[in-house]
Amino acid sequence: MQPLYYDHMDKIIDMPKLEKMREWKKKWRERGNNREKEREEQRLWRQNNQNKVKKYHAKDYQKRKQRYLELAKIRAGEHKEEIKHYMYKYNKKRHNAFRMKVLNYYSNNKLECSCCRENILDFLTLDHINNDGAIHRKKVGSAQIYKWLIDNGLPEGYAILCMNCNFAKGLKYNKGVCPHKR
Repeated sequence: MQPLYYDHMDKIIDMPKLEKMREWKKKWRERGNNREKEREEQRLWRQNNQNKVKKYHAKDYQKRKQRYLELAKIRAGEHKEEIKHYMYKYNKKRHNAFRMKVLNYYSNNKLECSCCRENILDFLTLDHINNDGAIHRKKVGSAQIYKWLIDNGLPEGYAILCMNCNFAKGLKYNKGVCPHKR
């Protein structure tokens, strides 16, 4: 019985195929100086035959897809806490970038409350001028409002208020008007 050999994807290969691979590698090493010319020819062929290359890679991916997915699950399981921490930091950074863009736009780059001129960034929030914020949050989701505004071209109907002014404006007995404006 012939001994078993494995390729880089842990597939069993037979001896004749292994010998053929060794011969090809030997010829490749012997070609030496012509490698750059061959690589250039290969690059040009790939450039001129992009559809064939795409089909090959798609077919190749489908062949190995299940193994890739299994390996990804294993890696994700091994590094679950690291991935969770990274995603938290990434999402926070992304959310803050969206928030700053929206705050700058609706405050005309002043970053202050349009009512009382409060300028502490942590106190500033988005106000729905028509007092339809609850409906809008149900439709879009409260965590996605800044992204939604950017994706929709920063539409009119919004302003920047501090939390106190926004909360006071939302109280029923204030009838949608901040006490500073009375």
